[in-house]
Amino acid sequence: MGNLKLYSIRCLTNLHVGNGDASYSIVDNQVQRDVITNFPTINSSSLKGSLKNFLNPENTESKEIKYIFGDKNEGIGHYKIFPGMLLSIPVRSNKKPFFRATCPRIIKDFLDFTDTFKYSLDYKDDLEKIKSFAEKNPNSISVIKCFNKDIEDDKNLKVEGFDASLKNELNFKSNENLENLFGKDLIVMDDLTFSEIVAKLPVIARNKLNNGESENLWYEEVVPRETRFYFGVIQGKNYSDIFENIVEKVVQIGGNATIGYGFCDITSI
Repeated sequence: MGNLKLYSIRCLTNLHVGNGDASYSIVDNQVQRDVITNFPTINSSSLKGSLKNFLNPENTESKEIKYIFGDKNEGIGHYKIFPGMLLSIPVRSNKKPFFRATCPRIIKDFLDFTDTFKYSLDYKDDLEKIKSFAEKNPNSISVIKCFNKDIEDDKNLKVEGFDASLKNELNFKSNENLENLFGKDLIVMDDLTFSEIVAKLPVIARNKLNNGESENLWYEEVVPRETRFYFGVIQGKNYSDIFENIVEKVVQIGGNATIGYGFCDITSI
């Protein structure tokens, strides 16, 4: 489909897009997750609502907004907005403050999505190389960058160093494109290890005080800042210039805006 546009979301602050389900664990408010991978996600309805409010917060009933997003009286919108899917997430390290981690499953899903809609990527071959190399080395973390030393993070994960043979195998056309997509200092770990990491997102204690006394203590799961997502939009024939106002702007997604959650910047891929 020629009218598909792809966008990346970079979390500037912690993000909480709640799943709305009752929780009987220690975490009261959990984030939305993909039903298959259990990776953090941003459901289409949540993303659509945030973008609708951002594009015209004073008049969400304007004809342009109705055309893009739809209206209960006039039917569905002419723009089809896909959910925000995970690209990379920060992982702490004893060598640097953090590295950005991804896994072959994420890369495969991203490539499958672009192939389905025949979306052209100049660096598709580079992504195929990363996925192929990681799948051939399932018990190691692959450093997709030229580091001088091996890296071990605080979970004692063994990391394979960037030696000459690896450099030849991962000879990318454009590091810049990969950095724009995933962020700098990317590591690619096996699917199982990555799943274990994202299963335990940061949890923050929240409290409601009345005259200095606690009235309600609860725990909230967050997606950490510097996490990256992508989403696709099949655009209608009109008002694409209005929709493109989301690009290179700070958009608030999810809840808790008053305490600085969910501020993201969106870039066209």
